[in-house]
Amino acid sequence: MKKAAILLLALLMLFIPSCNKKPDNGGNGEEVFDPDENLDLDNIFFDDFTNGINPDIWEIAHRKWQVTNNGVIFENVNYTADGTLVLQANGDNYAGPFKGYESDDGRRTGAAIITNKALGPGRFEVRMKILPRFGATSAIWTFYYDDVLGLNQEIDIELNVRNDFRTFWVTHWITEVIRDHSEIKMDILHNDGEYHIYRFDWHTNPRRIDYYIDNILVYSSTLNVPNHAGRFWVGHWFPEGWAGTPDFETDYMFVDWVKYTPYLNNPYVETEDGRTQFAHRYPKEPIKMPINNLISNPRFDGREEAWRKEPNSQIKFVNEGLNGPKAMHVPKNDIAYQFISGMDETFELTLTVRAKLNNLNDKGYVLVELRPLETALIDSFVIEFSKDDPEFVLGEYYEKTITFKIKPGTKRLEVSLIGSEGEGIYFDEIYLNVISKPYSLYRAQYE
Repeated sequence: MKKAAILLLALLMLFIPSCNKKPDNGGNGEEVFDPDENLDLDNIFFDDFTNGINPDIWEIAHRKWQVTNNGVIFENVNYTADGTLVLQANGDNYAGPFKGYESDDGRRTGAAIITNKALGPGRFEVRMKILPRFGATSAIWTFYYDDVLGLNQEIDIELNVRNDFRTFWVTHWITEVIRDHSEIKMDILHNDGEYHIYRFDWHTNPRRIDYYIDNILVYSSTLNVPNHAGRFWVGHWFPEGWAGTPDFETDYMFVDWVKYTPYLNNPYVETEDGRTQFAHRYPKEPIKMPINNLISNPRFDGREEAWRKEPNSQIKFVNEGLNGPKAMHVPKNDIAYQFISGMDETFELTLTVRAKLNNLNDKGYVLVELRPLETALIDSFVIEFSKDDPEFVLGEYYEKTITFKIKPGTKRLEVSLIGSEGEGIYFDEIYLNVISKPYSLYRAQYE
């Protein structure tokens, strides 16, 4: 009874009417809050991963929540020699060796690291490039859970919501149902391939949480502010529905550094630290910085289902590859295609295709269609292969490349491989990536 009374009093104190709002930078007579007051600059935690992933500091998460994914796993966490944390994500087209958490299916597996130490009020900052594809959310969050007391204390920044990389969620919770939540849309493209700093300042004296993107204050709240220390998570995972469909093979989130500065004179409830239990499964050596291909199964030796076909298709994966064991033969009037999401009108892309024709009357082409998430067509581009090409050599692979800009309204590409004449065409390798993202940060509405 005493414990219940104390809990009730604590919850009532959190519910005292206050305000939550978009940022106010002064000028209306209100006292301007100083977010730097009480920063404990003598006890800053900073990790730029130049020495890898320290098991004394970080736990690599290997677990699962919700039912429509296969968890976050050890194998998806790596680092480079220059100190970049690499968090791999495996989408619906993944066919590699990694397995999910308590599952043989490696699809929809994400990656995350967690501080072993439970952290109290302070400034939490992460400089990172988020996962650039629909289907998974990149996030930073604190977390503490106590099912006996009914506590679910959490502070989140979650990116890629509603199939829109300019929209994100900020949320903080004290129970599984009591929270403060805001959906924010900024003129900042979060999957632009650039590093951005994601930050929240958690205060308990006074109770307040401020959220920042690239040091721009985007949301403030004094409602339902947690008061229990929580371990700090950085990573990505595959939620149920609200981040879109992960129609990709593998892609990456990159973290440059993580920083935590505690606040003095901000009381909180201490909670139990975590601990690393599987240090032998941590990466022992750095990897090379991965360069991702937006095409799934680009050499045709991976998951065949990554290329969609009609029910009566005669397309075959054959042992005629040049740089790999397999190639795809697309007969006349047949088609294989796939979707590539996460596009934006600021992108410029290069598509490189290697193909061969075994007869002089064979022809084929690659069709790139620009679409919203629905079926409407915005624009299209074609790479044709025939004996009239200057590069053509009968029975040998040759390469063609186009560069194109994404048109407004485009969120998804449909890439189709089509045989058009004779016995069709053989494809050996396809490479698609963003080469230019000419986007400048727009700050005027927040300054």
